[in-house]
Amino acid sequence: MAVSFYYLAEHVDVFIKPLHLPREFRAPANSTQVLWCPVDSEPTVSFTVNVWPPVKLPLSAVVAFNTMKRIPWCFFLLGRWNPEETRGAVEIFSRYCGKRGAPQLVLDVGSHVGYYSLLAAAFGCKAFAFDGNKEVLAYLNMSIALNDFSNRVRVFEGIVSKAADVQFDGWRARPKNVSNAPPVPLHAATKAVVLDDVVRQPVLYVKASNCHHFAIGLLVDVGGWEPAAFLSGRRIFTKESPLYVFFEMTYYHLGTWKYEYLEVMQMLKAAGYMCKSSILQTVITLPETKSQFDDLLRDYSSHCDPTKVLYCQDEFLCVHPSAKFNLIASKPMR
Repeated sequence: MAVSFYYLAEHVDVFIKPLHLPREFRAPANSTQVLWCPVDSEPTVSFTVNVWPPVKLPLSAVVAFNTMKRIPWCFFLLGRWNPEETRGAVEIFSRYCGKRGAPQLVLDVGSHVGYYSLLAAAFGCKAFAFDGNKEVLAYLNMSIALNDFSNRVRVFEGIVSKAADVQFDGWRARPKNVSNAPPVPLHAATKAVVLDDVVRQPVLYVKASNCHHFAIGLLVDVGGWEPAAFLSGRRIFTKESPLYVFFEMTYYHLGTWKYEYLEVMQMLKAAGYMCKSSILQTVITLPETKSQFDDLLRDYSSHCDPTKVLYCQDEFLCVHPSAKFNLIASKPMR
């Protein structure tokens, strides 16, 4: 059967499902659009959608959502998160998760409500979910309890970074003591997590992207903070590289070209990865110098006009040469 996800909402005319959760899993006080069902209360209204039929999965996964509207609407309109990214995740998870001798760990950095962590767990993988937003982690913990995935999904509360001096507002990470930075809200974690300190086994997939995107092995979703997250896992990439990496590159933001991503691409190139651009729809030559990175940025000129937008982004799926399954081998080169 296909993985089933349950969206907890107020006005969904479908079926009733009783929920019995531990008392420590309480909805955040400011949740106004999510109907929460504490212990011993009445059943919660839920609806289910297939993620990627007709894929056969061993388990179902339940996802509890917070009030960010664009994320639940992906399920209303598409029946899944992002079609292309979900397809890639399903293809990889179905080939490796639960298979003897294959890496079984997915690192979901910037997990948000844990869509891909739960999907990996449903296939039989283990997932480390990292996020600095304690509000969305409350929903992820609900989903873990609903699915009985406590032995498969481990949650880390904090922003992934090689530096300890990080300020996080629940959505965007900045160095500490930045002028005019807003105060840290109560739902934002203040500690940093270094990947090399917590990952001690081979990694299947890495994700580094915004909350509506996926990545397997190392999932990084930290809104422009991807370089710091990657660099906190330098040992992971140099000793026993993840088979697959998915990351988002915010190469332009508020008048600034983000050359920090050059170091990420240098690290990936040194490890032998092949990377495909989602925007350019081609396998790129990973840059090693600033001038080569400038050449890559010029390729985006017809896709993003920095005079008209606040930021420009692309996403990359990267495959390590040791991976037996290559999703991008047949793509044209640039």
